[in-house]
Amino acid sequence: MSERLPADADDQSISGDEILYRRIPLNPSEMIQETDVPGEFRPSSGNFRSEGPLSVDRSSLSSPEQTRDRAKPAVFHIAGVQAKVARQCGCRIVKDPLPDNPAHVLIFGDHDSGTGALNGKQTKAIAKAARLVLFSNISSS
Repeated sequence: MSERLPADADDQSISGDEILYRRIPLNPSEMIQETDVPGEFRPSSGNFRSEGPLSVDRSSLSSPEQTRDRAKPAVFHIAGVQAKVARQCGCRIVKDPLPDNPAHVLIFGDHDSGTGALNGKQTKAIAKAARLVLFSNISSS
């Protein structure tokens, strides 16, 4: 069992090229935006705001479908962003495996609150680089 690093550390065993998956609600207020590439979409920065560190899954340990399905019965899209993007904007990435989710990691930001939440600049940079990798059906039964 690996030891959890402190929040001010950055786990370099997580490669910068690794994709980190984030669930994106199907809520219309959390808009999905089209990119300059036709048919390509990204989440809005509001999808990366949280009260504390941002909860994501590592792609080396989880598929987009597994990340989505951990939240059942809710339905989500899944966005992916490279770990190096978070690091480039001053975030730290720390493994946080859960009993039902060994892929779970936390992204710690520099929000003034000191809670580990991402600041506005960080959420915007990550959202701009993220891409939707799995679209879920809004009318799923």
